[in-house]
Amino acid sequence: MTEAIRFASSNMFAPPVSRRTKNANTDSKGRSARLWNFPYFGDIPAGQPAWVSPEPEAYSEVEAIILNDAQYNFYSLRNELIINLPIGKMHFLLRAKGDSMNTSSPIPIKDGDLVLLRQQDAAESGEIVAVEIVGVDEVATLKRYRYKDRKHWLEPESDNPDLPPHFSITKDFYIRGVALAVLKPV
Repeated sequence: MTEAIRFASSNMFAPPVSRRTKNANTDSKGRSARLWNFPYFGDIPAGQPAWVSPEPEAYSEVEAIILNDAQYNFYSLRNELIINLPIGKMHFLLRAKGDSMNTSSPIPIKDGDLVLLRQQDAAESGEIVAVEIVGVDEVATLKRYRYKDRKHWLEPESDNPDLPPHFSITKDFYIRGVALAVLKPV
């Protein structure tokens, strides 16, 4: 798993394919958001060279993606209707396994959901992150990150009573990405 996270966070991927969905214009409280990414700069002459605006006229909006023949809608983890993927930043998807984030807010991350992450090696306290923990065996997890009292904490958000409410990270660890959205099958 850690190899997959490292690979995904360090390679470029093709942009998602736009597909119209019936719930695309709804808010992020249980309904889908849009991915906003690709700038449209207008016309470019294919004949005589002419001036082209350096500023985008608009940005494309992607409402869903198809992955392995399944369609997924986007749900923002930041209560946004538009999920902005800035140019020049790396983004990747991971599939959630397990139930440790199944009550996360604002959108539960269930077993099998896809999580859209921005590659970065630091996070704000309160963000959901993909973390690689270094030790005898390298392991990775998706949890809410907290920094409190000069300690790093990972918090599951789950209805599973067998999970601890949080645990501190005492070993070396690397934040591999910050979660922006959950992709759920249509």
